[in-house]
Amino acid sequence: MTGWILALLFGTLAWRTLRYALVFPMWGDEGMLAVNFHARGFLELLGPLDYGQVAPPGFLWLELAASKLLGFSEPALRLVPYLAAVAAVLLFWLACRKLLDRRSALMALAVFAASFYPVRYAAEVKPYSLDLLLALAVILAAWAVYERPTLAGRWTAFAVVAAVSAWLSYPSIFMSGGACLWLLAYASGEGRTRPWAHVLAAGLLIGASFLAMYVLSGSGQRATAPASYWSAGFPPMSEPWLIPLWALDVHTGMMMAYPNGGHSGGSAVSFLLAAAGGLVLWQTRRPVLKLLLSPLPLMFLAAALEKYPYGASARVAQHIAPAACMLIGTGIVCALRRVLGARRAIRV
Repeated sequence: MTGWILALLFGTLAWRTLRYALVFPMWGDEGMLAVNFHARGFLELLGPLDYGQVAPPGFLWLELAASKLLGFSEPALRLVPYLAAVAAVLLFWLACRKLLDRRSALMALAVFAASFYPVRYAAEVKPYSLDLLLALAVILAAWAVYERPTLAGRWTAFAVVAAVSAWLSYPSIFMSGGACLWLLAYASGEGRTRPWAHVLAAGLLIGASFLAMYVLSGSGQRATAPASYWSAGFPPMSEPWLIPLWALDVHTGMMMAYPNGGHSGGSAVSFLLAAAGGLVLWQTRRPVLKLLLSPLPLMFLAAALEKYPYGASARVAQHIAPAACMLIGTGIVCALRRVLGARRAIRV
């Protein structure tokens, strides 16, 4: 199995590196964001961006620093997303090893290695690869607390990772908030039934960090961004009887496009495999399933308030990619065992 793991890791890292090295011409969205780094300074990037673009200030500062150090070019501007994508590959495998059984972890890595969108966003001047990387960082930090909830250092590390992530990735707040709620339910230590004080302290730090970021930068960007562009990601709250159909369309669309998929049911097979994987984890590793799904209620609430789209596109849902690939990988192993039997499934 070690050989397969190394081959998958090498393959997915090589794919990202090749795509970055090809230096594709920038497409429209990239160009509209990149132009902001040409004449602005670090403080000026806190204001509303040109062309209604939206990106967290930490990512903007990293991009500006790269362009100043390496020159204003496609490779320089895409370096931060590329490095984030490389780090995400390694963190993803680490998360799979910790959260899943060996064969499900291997299959989840295979799904991730074959997935198009994490590779695409590894070579674009956009923050989406950082969304994926920081989602994994929050998951691993939360799991470390779950394993040893009596260690104050692990709580501190989780709070710091989540607070810093708020400046680098807008959807990281869903991961952090969901992880806090999950820890409230699961991280019990010796001599206490619920870690109220630790969760409260971490939540206050994360909330204060996100609020400061939003006041300084996010609110101004949101005021100039065309919200109607993401209307498909907002549930029809005025017609609540349509919400189940909307939810079905979203969860079988681009939100679950791993290793690939499409709109209007184009990712239905991936969704069914993820559902099968979720059932397996519910029966065998329930805390893992709840951690992976913990951002979804907060994402739905934000979408209902039309603050952030719920899975209307793969790019705004890269923070869900790790959970999707893990569930799909677990579902594939389950399906093979059901169809072929345990021994043949291992060979396949």
